[in-house]
Amino acid sequence: MKYDKIVSISQAKSREKVKIAKREIQNMLERKEKITVAALVRNTGFSKALFYDNDEVRMYLDDAFRKQGACYNPKQVIIDRVMEKKLEMLKTSNIKLKKENEKLRYENFKLREENAWLREK
Repeated sequence: MKYDKIVSISQAKSREKVKIAKREIQNMLERKEKITVAALVRNTGFSKALFYDNDEVRMYLDDAFRKQGACYNPKQVIIDRVMEKKLEMLKTSNIKLKKENEKLRYENFKLREENAWLREK
């Protein structure tokens, strides 16, 4: 009886560790941090064995490695963010220039009408 209880408690702790490990892997993906077992050990406090020996965590970790890509470059992440901001600024500028263009087209139209009217007189 005691053995069964010990086993069930151990399994519950293991399931909780798996949840925490998966959550930390997901958080690292969202923060665009390089995922390594050493970083996961540091962030979670679990042993390396959990990440290598537990099949569920290992599969999730391998999937995260594939999502992140083979060649992770932290400088590229910074460059991507800068480029996104630059693109956003250019889009805003484009919208302003289109509005100004429409305004000038309307003004040009009005001036042509006035010019035609003056020629008639």
